[in-house]
Amino acid sequence: MTDAFDDLDAITLDVIGDPITYTAGGTPRALKAWVNYAPAVQDFGASVAAVSDQPTMQIRKIDVPAPSKSDTAFLPRTGLTYRPMFWTHSKCGRLWDMTLSKAI
Repeated sequence: MTDAFDDLDAITLDVIGDPITYTAGGTPRALKAWVNYAPAVQDFGASVAAVSDQPTMQIRKIDVPAPSKSDTAFLPRTGLTYRPMFWTHSKCGRLWDMTLSKAI
């Protein structure tokens, strides 16, 4: 039996997701993810400042069951390759919320 919400995630990602190439264990895969390219900002009351320029993304757990810091994600929009730095379960539990760092 399939999860109706996971099926909906797949359909939605296919239509409006960002194309990426995710490489785990040396095997690149063309996937779709929701990528946030906007810098993280912190509100200090009287001013707001950018505190991070690292993109974040949400990716389906069914596509990436076990993220690793040695994995890479190529984001065509930036032309750069990133590594997952941190990941947590999304509120729905079907996605990974990832903070990315430029791969050197």
